[in-house]
Amino acid sequence: MTMGKAPLPKPRLTARVGVTGHRPERLVGADAETLRREIRAVLAAAAAKLSALRSQDAARGASAFSAEPPLLRVVSSLAEGADRLVAREARALLPEGVDVELVCPLPFAREEYARDFSPDGRREFEALLAGSFVFELDGSREGGKADEAYEAAGRAMLDTSDILIAVWDGQGARGRGGTGQIVAEAARRGRPVVWVHVGGGKAHAACLLAWSDGPACGAMPDISSLLDGLLKPPAS
Repeated sequence: MTMGKAPLPKPRLTARVGVTGHRPERLVGADAETLRREIRAVLAAAAAKLSALRSQDAARGASAFSAEPPLLRVVSSLAEGADRLVAREARALLPEGVDVELVCPLPFAREEYARDFSPDGRREFEALLAGSFVFELDGSREGGKADEAYEAAGRAMLDTSDILIAVWDGQGARGRGGTGQIVAEAARRGRPVVWVHVGGGKAHAACLLAWSDGPACGAMPDISSLLDGLLKPPAS
């Protein structure tokens, strides 16, 4: 396809991994190293698949993607707890030949959102924002509307993610925009959810979320196959 005489630009090969999950008080008792290991495994598998797809695409002769390195985009609102666990693992990931980018949809302007956090939490928040792409929604706390703002940020994350990591105890949301609500919405949309279950005082191995009348652990996550279906161009 062309626009006039100039060919249309090719898209960058990009995988988008969103995160939803509990704040620290609902992660009490979960093994922190297990959480980090499971999250790291998902992100590393996504980066490895991007690298493999880039090589396959280059071998086609007529590449479907731009010449830029593939991009792993991690979408996190940076709430304390699960959001930051994933953001930190993304920042620590240094995959060869793959760029990693952190995108942060915030429920309020950053100065207002920072009121949610302790002094140490605010310092980490600012450090994670540095070098990230930040999208500040126009949420407000006035008139009891804070939950609406958190819900909007959760939906913005979901709208811009191909795969969702949910660090979740399997229980219903305790407020509007909570983890249980966002996971249920992801399931209704058919979005693949990698569930790291933190119920029972510990973190369990990740599984793919299955949903009929409610949540259940399905197969172990095969990130490679998921991204094949989402990103691989047709043979023609």
